[in-house]
Amino acid sequence: MAQRGYPGIHAGMPTAQCLRSASVVNGAFKIKIKIKIKIKIKIKS
Repeated sequence: MAQRGYPGIHAGMPTAQCLRSASVVNGAFKIKIKIKIKIKIKIKS
């Protein structure tokens, strides 16, 4: 079942745009964790 608007999924491999958005989300998630850790350290000291 190939869905419209998702080129590459029916071919069995993710598109570059899909990979890019996934890496951006993953990167933003890691940055949020780092910021939370920094805030915790500031509160303790």
